[in-house]
Amino acid sequence: MKESLLQGIKIFFKSISQIVLIEHVWTGVFTFLSLWINAWEWAFSLSLAVLAGNLIAILLRFPKHNISKGLYGFSPGLVGIAVFALFGFSWMNCLYIIIGSAFAAIMQHLFIIRNIPGFTFPFISIIWILSYLFLPEQEINLESLIETPFTYKNLWDLGIKGIAQIFFQSKILSGILFLIGIFIASRKIALYVLFSSLFAGILALLLKQSTSDIYMGIYGFNAALSAIVFSQVKKHAALWSFLAVLITVFVQFTFIHLDTFQNLGGYFTFPFVLGTWISLLIKRIVEKLVI
Repeated sequence: MKESLLQGIKIFFKSISQIVLIEHVWTGVFTFLSLWINAWEWAFSLSLAVLAGNLIAILLRFPKHNISKGLYGFSPGLVGIAVFALFGFSWMNCLYIIIGSAFAAIMQHLFIIRNIPGFTFPFISIIWILSYLFLPEQEINLESLIETPFTYKNLWDLGIKGIAQIFFQSKILSGILFLIGIFIASRKIALYVLFSSLFAGILALLLKQSTSDIYMGIYGFNAALSAIVFSQVKKHAALWSFLAVLITVFVQFTFIHLDTFQNLGGYFTFPFVLGTWISLLIKRIVEKLVI
């Protein structure tokens, strides 16, 4: 009984850590703590989603080794966070989280059995559907349109906030705790995450994008996720990470100026997914030509 409980706790935190494509209990612990410090509703929404995703995986008898790695909990986890961010907290929204998380886990399984790197696409597709069906038209918040003065003194804040935005957060403390969790798992990945987030923000600044969005870390989180994927390749990790980050950032620049995603709640981590898919395709082509 005690072993089963311990295993369940490990799966729970690994599911959270898999949001940043890392299988490590302490990464999940620091992420959870950061969300809880911000507001208990963040942590509750995440927990409910992770539990729902893993429960459906167990009920449908998905492979145990994949469940133990947390592979059926991370897209549902993002669904839970996104539902709270978009819809707020209510018992009806908890139902959305449970249903959406179950379908996200099933979709994740379909990607896995077909050996397709789906990354966070199950989360994206589910939250798009929920947003299209249930998200009311939002009034424009004029305060969000006011440009925030940006100086190079808060450059490091920009990088940290980009990491925090992976989990829909914008506070410096959140980003620091997330980064510590990643650092515990891998110093190399932590450096890639920090510098890719920073690079994306600086690039956005040079291309005269909205300084409010830049300072909130909006340009950093997709780039950071792309960097994580390629930081783990065996050869030329830095080169492939740089290429992936560059592609991801320009995909995001394109999406920002499209109205397509307004009725879908936003583009979320789709620039990361699409940018990484393109980069993986380029990598495969280059490797075939070289061989």
